[in-house]
Amino acid sequence: MDKTVLEMDFANSLDKVFTLRVDDPKDLSDGDIKSAMNEILNTKVFHKNDLDLTSIKGARKVVTTTKDIVVL
Repeated sequence: MDKTVLEMDFANSLDKVFTLRVDDPKDLSDGDIKSAMNEILNTKVFHKNDLDLTSIKGARKVVTTTKDIVVL
């Protein structure tokens, strides 16, 4: 069984990385993802402890395959 996760990395005011993960993302273009990340930055929706997200660091889709093993 495959699981896909979209990981979006941002830098905060202290230049530490904040990663936002979205399970089972739609099939989005790179431009769609960049636009969404810019919207997240502009709305400051993840403002916490006087820290804002300040820039985009990167994004990736991670696909994990899990296979059960019969051991009984």
